[in-house]
Amino acid sequence: ALLFLALVVMSLTGGTIARSASGTADPQADCLIVLGCQVRGTVPSRMLRQRIDAAADYLHTYPDAVAIVSGGEGPGEDISEAECMYNCLVAAGIAPERIVLEDRATSTMENLRYSLALLDEGASVAIVSNEFHLYRADQMARQLGLSPALVPASTGYPILLTSYFLREILAVWKFHLLGG
Repeated sequence: ALLFLALVVMSLTGGTIARSASGTADPQADCLIVLGCQVRGTVPSRMLRQRIDAAADYLHTYPDAVAIVSGGEGPGEDISEAECMYNCLVAAGIAPERIVLEDRATSTMENLRYSLALLDEGASVAIVSNEFHLYRADQMARQLGLSPALVPASTGYPILLTSYFLREILAVWKFHLLGG
């Protein structure tokens, strides 16, 4: 009975995550917050590269939007995640003055909290992250008083997506049970 209950709860949570994974139909906003992810030395990890690519596409589509790239420097990182994203976005043709660096955050909640402090009052917000992570990022943003549009970065490989998706189910429950 407990196993059945766990499977039901996981299925319901997975469905909720999947509904957010496609993002918002029209995500146009004043500011795009790009959530950080691991950097290897000075090179973005595969997931961070996907977020950067999605951010570049977004910023090319919405030329009036600015981006806050958010992420500090962790173990094995020679530069902050924010600096890595900044460098890659500039290389992708995004004007440097459209990119604001937030380089202290070490978690999704900190990414959002520190980025919120950099927003102009009343600015609309979109968040880019990998599709499996959008639901939890959205819930954290709403906890901070934001109503963000969601922009998915494709994880690409089905086996990786499945693995991260299953892990995210547990992370969502940890977030709901223990808070942000």
